[in-house]
Amino acid sequence: MAFKGAGGREYYVDVKQLESGSTNCIGKGRIKGIYSAGAVSHTFIFPSGTSIKMTPDADQIIPFCPAGVTFASGNAYALY
Repeated sequence: MAFKGAGGREYYVDVKQLESGSTNCIGKGRIKGIYSAGAVSHTFIFPSGTSIKMTPDADQIIPFCPAGVTFASGNAYALY
């Protein structure tokens, strides 16, 4: 599943680079989205325990608020 853009208007006031893991989006409050700096496969892990695997296009913002995101390569950033 490729994303072409998040759409809408959102303002971000902070960003944190993520390490691959299941609880790496916790700690600075609820995030507004994930910025994917590479077209690599990500698994988004939500507080309910549900996970969704997808491959966003490079340099895309995914409007999810997961508890964690795992990926094998590339970079992902939490947007606050």
